[in-house]
Amino acid sequence: MDIKDVGAWGLALATIGRYIRRCYKTNPEPIDENLLVRRNEVMALRCSRCGSRLLDDARPRFQALDTRVYVARRFRKGCGSPICKGVVHFAIPYDPAIRWRQSSTKRLQTQPPVVPEWRKHLFRNWDNIGGLPVSVDIIHTVCKESIHKDTKPRWTIGSKPLYVIRVPICKVCNNLRRGPWKPADSNRAYICVPKLSVLWAKVKKGKILLKDVIKCPQAYISEDGQGKRRL
Repeated sequence: MDIKDVGAWGLALATIGRYIRRCYKTNPEPIDENLLVRRNEVMALRCSRCGSRLLDDARPRFQALDTRVYVARRFRKGCGSPICKGVVHFAIPYDPAIRWRQSSTKRLQTQPPVVPEWRKHLFRNWDNIGGLPVSVDIIHTVCKESIHKDTKPRWTIGSKPLYVIRVPICKVCNNLRRGPWKPADSNRAYICVPKLSVLWAKVKKGKILLKDVIKCPQAYISEDGQGKRRL
């Protein structure tokens, strides 16, 4: 057997050994008040840097304030692949739909975002989207290069539903610049979240009746010919 093969086998056996000890250790791990450990679940993991499949987490940790968020473990020496050698990375959920965050106290004590009240009234139910697209490509209007695929698009109510634009981080410009974005398809009618917030503010002040908006939403949520959206 080649020396390199022996090294690879040694690494594999050591990794499996650590996994078994972690699964069957008798001493309970210290539980932080910001964490919720689920011992009866298994979380499939991948490397946050190279995407390589990692060993499953037999005791997945979740944020106590938002139990839908997985708390990722940090590895200082990489995941074992040549790409990640000596580079700090995180073991994150294999399923990209599962949200995760780092295990810093500040992040774990962050309150989960509050879902706006107007969403349940102005958003079309995902189970009732009819023939609307199940995914929408949007492009960053600053660099005009970054394209993001929205795999769960949000649509407004009404006979002429508008796509509710998302504002992801642009990875081409930099990690901090978010907007503005628009559908890659110039024919796709859309609206921005702030516009819906303005409409809801008018509803809350009594300037517009909610029953009228629900009855005829296109009278209050519409688009003009310049690609901008008006209320």
